[in-house]
Amino acid sequence: MSSKLDEGILLSGCQANEKSVDMSESKGGGKACGVFSNAMQMVLK
Repeated sequence: MSSKLDEGILLSGCQANEKSVDMSESKGGGKACGVFSNAMQMVLK
């Protein structure tokens, strides 16, 4: 199976010259999670 170079979507919490951060989730025992990942999960629920 091969894919084309322009096939798919990339979602990122920051640009190449930036740094993503973690946050402590208030629900779930304060475990660390990515801010962007957490926001995406909340939107998709």
